[in-house]
Amino acid sequence: VRMTRGEIWNEEDGNRDRRLAIYAVLCHVLRALDVMMHPLCPFVTEYLWQSAFGSGDANGGSGAVGKSILLSAWPKRDAGMEDSSLEESFDLMTGAISACGAARMSKKLKGRWPLDEAVICVRAGQKSRLEPLAPMLQEQINVERLSIVEVEHMSSSGGGAGGGESAARLALELEEIGMPLTITAELNGKSAGPKAKRHMPDLVKKFGETSPKEIAESLRRRGSHDVRVGDGVTISLDGNDIAIGYGAAEGYATASRGAGADSCAVFLTTSRNREMTAKGLVKDAARRLQSLRKERGYNPTDMLERASILGLTAEQKEMLEERAGELAFLVRVRGINFEETCGAYEDEDIDGQGIRVSVE
Repeated sequence: VRMTRGEIWNEEDGNRDRRLAIYAVLCHVLRALDVMMHPLCPFVTEYLWQSAFGSGDANGGSGAVGKSILLSAWPKRDAGMEDSSLEESFDLMTGAISACGAARMSKKLKGRWPLDEAVICVRAGQKSRLEPLAPMLQEQINVERLSIVEVEHMSSSGGGAGGGESAARLALELEEIGMPLTITAELNGKSAGPKAKRHMPDLVKKFGETSPKEIAESLRRRGSHDVRVGDGVTISLDGNDIAIGYGAAEGYATASRGAGADSCAVFLTTSRNREMTAKGLVKDAARRLQSLRKERGYNPTDMLERASILGLTAEQKEMLEERAGELAFLVRVRGINFEETCGAYEDEDIDGQGIRVSVE
């Protein structure tokens, strides 16, 4: 629904067939889901069926209004509709979207706020699966620019902190291909303690004074990292004793997701210019006006006369005035104004700024 919302609302004659095709697919999928969910939540699914599908069965046939879901046919598998390659590509894309969402959350960046750039790191051989979906992915993660790169040593954990040589190889490879990160290294005291024994305090001190990149290089090159402590003793630490990871450099956010073939890591820029701030403001305002439409009982497809927003700062008002047509399209109104022209207003806020909104 989120991916096709703009096309559903585009009522131009040239888009009619596309719009009807989307409606048909949504109807087919939601009918089938309603039937399959019925054994688990019978009352909710019966209500949904009576509300939306009571005039037909799950296979698209006709029937009397009010027909129970219990009289509908169980959905049948259609092998001709299966495309395992496309499903795998979408699994990879949804994983990347999830990782981008986690990266945004780590920096408290709303999904509605456009960002400048995202880099998606995938395992070797996966770029060709994701590239055909790049325009859709870019729209879903809300960035101006998108890059997809393959990383040979993407670990089974998908990135972040991990143990041993595989995590060291991944972190170093990401740095070498120019990803904005800082490598980290943590000592596993439980594992290293029996090796260090009475030298543990000195080991912790020496380890903390060593560059994490140097430690990762040692693990990648030799599978171990040696630390000289007091009395000329050398303690050899292996991958079980050290957790190598990485964090985002200044001005970026990062997160990883998945394991195996679908693992990925993402890097997002966190800075926003005026244009991106304006785009985010439009989406914030649209969300509040859409919610108000719903509260007042309007049908989502109804074209309303006007929307009104009061209480904006001078800069916010200027940004929205520049994009009034885009906002009107999203809210499905004929016009947007910033004067008191409606009969009833509701209090809302945008990033802590109190505003009043109305639609009619």
